[in-house]
Amino acid sequence: MSPAPSRDYFRRFLKVPFASRGRDLRGWDCYGLYRYVLHDRFGIAIPSYAETYIDTGDEAGISSAIKTYRHVGWDEVQDPREGDAIVLRIAGVPWHCGYVIEPGIMLHAKRGAGTCIERYTTPIWEKRLEGFYRCKS
Repeated sequence: MSPAPSRDYFRRFLKVPFASRGRDLRGWDCYGLYRYVLHDRFGIAIPSYAETYIDTGDEAGISSAIKTYRHVGWDEVQDPREGDAIVLRIAGVPWHCGYVIEPGIMLHAKRGAGTCIERYTTPIWEKRLEGFYRCKS
């Protein structure tokens, strides 16, 4: 694993807007951001899965994709570290993900807010935690 980057590395992504099914620097959704940063940091290419849901409002499509694909190529972990995916429940279903920058901090993309860095240990996120996943690649 590469040495931990400075916060400036992650701050450069903050200007990227939210875009449903987006997968690059022109705009991305939460998974598109995770996928991009994982490849940029570690050279790990993971599938797009954009074809598995209509848009980020497609609760059933996103939840189904997360439930199906998190067990293919991913290990659930209890000790999150940089590069792991954090999966969060929205309305009681796994529907959102972020990139763990360091334990307690995630980079994620939200509709209406764009890309942001937040603590996932705050009450709003902590109660929504589904789990942490590490790519086997």
